[in-house]
Amino acid sequence: IEDMQPVFESTQSLLVELEMDALTQLDLAQSMLLPDPYRLTDFFSEAEFQQIVRLMRGRIEGARLKVVKPWVVFVQLYSARSDAEQTMDMLIAHNYHQLKKPVKGLESVSRQLSVFDALSYQQQAALVRRALEIYQVQSATLNQRLFQYYRRGDLINLWVLQEQFVEDMGPIFVPLNQATLGGRNRDMLERIMTSTPRAAQLIAVGALHLPGSDGLLCLLEGKGYRVRPAVLGQR
Repeated sequence: IEDMQPVFESTQSLLVELEMDALTQLDLAQSMLLPDPYRLTDFFSEAEFQQIVRLMRGRIEGARLKVVKPWVVFVQLYSARSDAEQTMDMLIAHNYHQLKKPVKGLESVSRQLSVFDALSYQQQAALVRRALEIYQVQSATLNQRLFQYYRRGDLINLWVLQEQFVEDMGPIFVPLNQATLGGRNRDMLERIMTSTPRAAQLIAVGALHLPGSDGLLCLLEGKGYRVRPAVLGQR
């Protein structure tokens, strides 16, 4: 974050995936919950649920875990943070708020989560089961590689890692992956094109939204923009 201060100071506003104001956070929290009378235990065996309890420790625990939708477990399983920690875009947004510069969202909660809610609870649970199988085998190296590529800005290997994960997950995951990345990228591009003023803006999205033929970098280049990496930490 400290290395990005020159970027914060030289740009006039920020675009993030979701503008995490109080209403958005409330909407997001409510969207994660199963409607009555469903419980997470309805979709997993006792052994599977106890495995989920162990893996979600420090992320989602207690009574709250029993009422979240299965897709929440899937997302948290491969999240590199605890449930209470802030994401990078939240930290960046905090800096812009301190500088009293506008922060706008590229998506709504309903749009971002529609790719998961289009699946039945049984389909979501099937995704979790497959993810648990992969996690047991790869968890020791997956996060290590993810951090390594992320810290050095290695988008190529991040994309290779993602493609390998899609292959390992199998056909059940392909439509979800296409909607989560390619579909949302095109929607975000449209929002960027209509929201970007003449003044400089910072656009902060997850790293996997950048690479690939359907990634934001290629999509922006297709609109005539010149995209090149920034050198941080230099004034």
